[in-house]
Amino acid sequence: MVPLYSSFHCPIFLHSVKSHRLLSGAQIIGSGSVRRKLGESRSFMRHSVRALLFLIGAMGSIRANGQSAPPASPRITINLSEGVPNFVSNAAATDPNAALPQSNWWYENNEDSTTFAASSYVEVAAPSGGGPSCGSTLSAPNWIQVGIPNDANIWRTFINQASGGGQGSLCGQNNWYRLHFKVDPAYANSKIMVEFEGAHTGAQVYINGTLLMGISAVNANAQASHVVGFIPFIIDITPYVKADGSTDNVLAVRSSRGNTWFEDPQFSEVFRFGQAMAGLFRPVKMFITNKVHIPVNVYSNQKTWGTYVATVSEVPASSGTATASSAVIQVETNVLNENTTSQTVTLTTQIVDANGNVVATGAPLTETVAPMTPGNFPSTPTPMFSQQITVNNPTLWYPNNSIYGTPYMYTVNHIVSVNGTVVDVAQSPLGIRTITWDKNYPYFNGNAMNLWGGSGRYDYPGLGSSVPEEQQWRDLSLLAAEGGNIYRPGHSTSSEEFVNAADAYGIMVDQPSGDDEEAFASPTADSVTLKEELHRDMIIRDRSHRRFSTGSRITAPWKNPSVRLFCPLTRCGIPSIPASQPTARLTP
Repeated sequence: MVPLYSSFHCPIFLHSVKSHRLLSGAQIIGSGSVRRKLGESRSFMRHSVRALLFLIGAMGSIRANGQSAPPASPRITINLSEGVPNFVSNAAATDPNAALPQSNWWYENNEDSTTFAASSYVEVAAPSGGGPSCGSTLSAPNWIQVGIPNDANIWRTFINQASGGGQGSLCGQNNWYRLHFKVDPAYANSKIMVEFEGAHTGAQVYINGTLLMGISAVNANAQASHVVGFIPFIIDITPYVKADGSTDNVLAVRSSRGNTWFEDPQFSEVFRFGQAMAGLFRPVKMFITNKVHIPVNVYSNQKTWGTYVATVSEVPASSGTATASSAVIQVETNVLNENTTSQTVTLTTQIVDANGNVVATGAPLTETVAPMTPGNFPSTPTPMFSQQITVNNPTLWYPNNSIYGTPYMYTVNHIVSVNGTVVDVAQSPLGIRTITWDKNYPYFNGNAMNLWGGSGRYDYPGLGSSVPEEQQWRDLSLLAAEGGNIYRPGHSTSSEEFVNAADAYGIMVDQPSGDDEEAFASPTADSVTLKEELHRDMIIRDRSHRRFSTGSRITAPWKNPSVRLFCPLTRCGIPSIPASQPTARLTP
């Protein structure tokens, strides 16, 4: 069963910025049973609206700090929780059915065969009462339709065989997912990308039978699309998709906890750390854009990045600490031109407050951008467009439970135009703040603060690792309600939605890129290479957020006595935190 999601924090609905396709929060397609009938859909929608109203009431103060709607552009972002929607196969469709999936995901873990990658392969549903069963006696593949996220290990209950957590009953050793979809000719000249936020441990992605290999420098992983599922990766399916409105395209994903086509990473796979999950345990998204576009901030496997924003400096206000007289914001943007001819590209940058008001606009920047191919995408830290924008009288971002201010969030709109026509828009989160620290305290906007917080794993009873994004918001809301303002995911990188929630609630994140630090006293060359790649990708994804530090264990700032880490959040609750009470640090 797919957990219930709400659209305003975790957009499982289709999000097209074309006005005639902008779907409301009521049009949620990624929730509930993937086999529900029309009547059940109507009932589900009523319950979804009730749940949405409840969550809005509970989190209304956070909603005010959410990202504003972007300006209109051809960019379409689709959460593939149930599949590719009908309007991708019929661009002219405007009725409610346009939001429904063309087909659902098929899943199988009884057999492991590359024949499942072929577009001509036909799935046969498991017998009644069958389905994934961890060593089924069926002699044939046992396909079943599922929703994404999907934890491959939760098809039957398993118990710990050994103190500290045994792995003998895990079911997700080898898994296959298949998704069928058609593409309208209207998108034949578009760029189509698919992002996998979590495919663990190793993943191979095929489109219409073609394996899309990754970019890792680890030779043993040459046949993998990606290794270690806590860090996202993205693939370009544009060259392989048939966009005629009638041809059945097939996206096939093979995920495994261990196989001959990738090397065991030796970290981010410990059962008792909640890392032994398998399959597509985080969302999968599709992006349809113009050939001139801003790439998403996922370096693997496109070898580029899109946007970065940061506070350069602040001029203090004449009185008070919640605002500043002014602040200078650094905004960096890459724009890809995947046409066959040069394009005159203009970038316009807006900074928008939490109420949707544009409070600062950078001077338009125009460049002639030559044609690009994946081999010459901008891949260094130097951006194509860089500018500094002054925001007057900004509200500053502070951690939760601060006497100096609140975790106020802005949004940066990166608007790309060609010959006066907007062709793409991307957004970045912006909390205006400077941070430094010494041996005693971290300083936010020049003000010393104590940081209190907790730590936790990734999985939940009954859900495994496919935890709804709304639940991640709820976890951080509990921490914030008790006065907490720092969190350490243990021991691998949290989801992007978790970081979005942390921004809004004022929670600093000590973001790890993996565990097994002890092995790095004498590491193998492959371990070092993979770790560096994952660390790079984690930083590129998260660096515009209000993160605290990056590392694999409690790093230097944690030695600061003003940083207090409490009992893990999901294991023993959150204690009340009197501001004056000293508390011992805990290394989870």
